[in-house]
Amino acid sequence: MGRLDALHTINRDETLKEEILTRISEDPALAEHLAERAPKAPADAAPGEFQPEFVLPSRVSVDAARSVIEDPPDRPFDFGVEAIILVMGRPVLLVQNDDFDLATLETDTWKTRLEKARQGLRSAILSIGRVDLDNNPRFDWVGTGWVVSDDVVVTNRHVAAEFARREGDGFVFQRSVLGQVGARIDFKEEFQGPNPAEFRVTEVLHIEDAPGPDMAFLRVDWGAAGKRAPIRLATSTETGRGVAVIGYPAKDSRTRIPDEMDRIFGSVYNVKRLAPGDVTAVSEQEQLVNHDCTTLGGNSGSAVLDLETGEAVALHFAGRERDRNFAVPAPTVRARLDELLGSGSTGRTAPTRPTVEVEKPLTLADLEGRTGFEPNFLGPTVDHPQLRPELAAALAPVTGRDDGILDYTHYSVRMHRFRRLAMYTAVNIDGASARNVRRERDKWNMDPRIDTKFQVGNELYERNKLDRGHLVRRLDPAWGDTFADAEAAALDTFFYTNCAPQHARHNQDLWLGIEDHILGNADVRDLRVSVFSGPIFRDSDRRYREFLIPEDYWKVVAIVNDETDQLSVTAYVVSQRDFMDDLEFAFGPFMTYQVPVATIEEETDLDFGGLKDFDPITRTEGSPIRPLHALTDILL
Repeated sequence: MGRLDALHTINRDETLKEEILTRISEDPALAEHLAERAPKAPADAAPGEFQPEFVLPSRVSVDAARSVIEDPPDRPFDFGVEAIILVMGRPVLLVQNDDFDLATLETDTWKTRLEKARQGLRSAILSIGRVDLDNNPRFDWVGTGWVVSDDVVVTNRHVAAEFARREGDGFVFQRSVLGQVGARIDFKEEFQGPNPAEFRVTEVLHIEDAPGPDMAFLRVDWGAAGKRAPIRLATSTETGRGVAVIGYPAKDSRTRIPDEMDRIFGSVYNVKRLAPGDVTAVSEQEQLVNHDCTTLGGNSGSAVLDLETGEAVALHFAGRERDRNFAVPAPTVRARLDELLGSGSTGRTAPTRPTVEVEKPLTLADLEGRTGFEPNFLGPTVDHPQLRPELAAALAPVTGRDDGILDYTHYSVRMHRFRRLAMYTAVNIDGASARNVRRERDKWNMDPRIDTKFQVGNELYERNKLDRGHLVRRLDPAWGDTFADAEAAALDTFFYTNCAPQHARHNQDLWLGIEDHILGNADVRDLRVSVFSGPIFRDSDRRYREFLIPEDYWKVVAIVNDETDQLSVTAYVVSQRDFMDDLEFAFGPFMTYQVPVATIEEETDLDFGGLKDFDPITRTEGSPIRPLHALTDILL
């Protein structure tokens, strides 16, 4: 009977089943432990009539899924009805430092599968947070949420109902005896983890009415740093797919197997966890996915991630103990989000391309008074890089300047006269006075201080997959004493001199968050950063529409560390070199690397002077080239 318990729904997973059976046969104490918990046949049961409740067919039918909809689980009053489905073969791992440790796993089968899926899971971990509450008399936190669009988090209806309600055509935050109820998303609630990474929920975009799918959408304010990338939403899933649930399980007093719960979770609750399993049923008609990952109260709103693709296949919402878990399919989440924000808004698979207005000609007077990049912004001097002779000969002339520098609000540019793109950009970022300026309609302009023959306009970007990629990101210079100052600085980034041809996916990857990560995770003096960035020009670059398209882009990031009072200067390259076969249709995936500052100098003919002496990567053993699979891989 002990073996039957181990084979709950694992009977379709031959590799895992055989490993568990071997463990049971080699461990008499484990076999006895399982036998004690196995259900016994009724005394009056006929021979062959008794079928233990935990032995399910190898494939759960759509009809079975439909029966769940017709007889749905009770909706929770607190964290949600969650469930331990299997007591063996469905482990739960602690997430620490945005990663998970496989050493604690008892089965080699899961070690192999999860190691293979590590890159995709680590990326998703960064974007899954705990929903914490203010002034709620019952709960300090209430479930899980994850990023599905630029500043939108999805969770469950019954989670959002703890702090918000419908009012008229919209939604408002509730009040309690303690005052106005508020919500935050904390992405760093880990066991023995560092300081929180919290972001305020500023708006409840939508709470789905019952009996519709159990989902809700929240808008968060990323502030100056720490923006998290959206998790891709799968277009479909199927029975038998390997998945993992990432969320925040809480101890559940309603369980019928408390000893097993404490054993599986090691009596550690309320922190980020990863739990693998399988999709056991899919019913698109009923908008339902069943899975058998281990969950508890607090997992409400968790992401159900495909192990192979890293995409979210469903939004977890409830479960029946030792039976099955329930989740809203990703296409259902996608459809509602598209209705709320417009099509193409649901993460990295379909990034939004803002409407571009016709360029408005500007005059020299329009650009007077721009201060540009400040070399002494950090305290120690971090100056413009010098141009080596061959590069200096390609510098585009600027009206009224001998050095070829174009100054904008908080950033500056030098242009390559032959490539018609920036040699480099240099920006100062003040995280302490940053403002969250909302992006409206793009208004790209030519700069009148430089001849148009040295600039690339819209002719490169029409009718293809190329985006007008900001070299200086829109929000990097968006800081100041007033919101108007920050807004003007953000608008100043929409010049073609600050534009480079990049695929739409480029800004959705690790590249987007390097400065944010450094601001949020290093002891940075006054939350200040100076950033240089640009393309790498090569003769081998692909020619397209009479332009040479850079295959690689670079960044050099400088900070002053409060603890050491020293500069720290790190450099990065994002490459699409092997994925440029057809510019009319698509590029392939990008890869990001941390490299020595000296490598950037070699590739660009720029000279950063003494800055390379403050590069920590030069003091490490082994290869100085570090592939970055997650922001936590960065060496500061």
